[in-house]
Amino acid sequence: MLSIPIVTAMNATSFRKELRKQLETITQNDVTMIITRPDEKNVVVLSEEQYQEMIKTINNLSYELKLTKSFLEIEQGNYVEFDSVEELKKKVGLD
Repeated sequence: MLSIPIVTAMNATSFRKELRKQLETITQNDVTMIITRPDEKNVVVLSEEQYQEMIKTINNLSYELKLTKSFLEIEQGNYVEFDSVEELKKKVGLD
């Protein structure tokens, strides 16, 4: 189940002063921290575990989109049938 991360914000000076403590909070409590900076050039800090989960979700959604597009093409009749793997290999030049 996908959990919604806790998000907090802190300015860069405060974050720098308490760097060790803040990094521990981020990794131990699944907190995502937004470090506010001038001119809205903010930075987001999250744990590696959260980052990996985010990348996994993006990759899964990308794969699901490809599958959906393929199913739509099939429904629209945009496909070619082959009787065997050998026939497919010849068609694409892998023989």
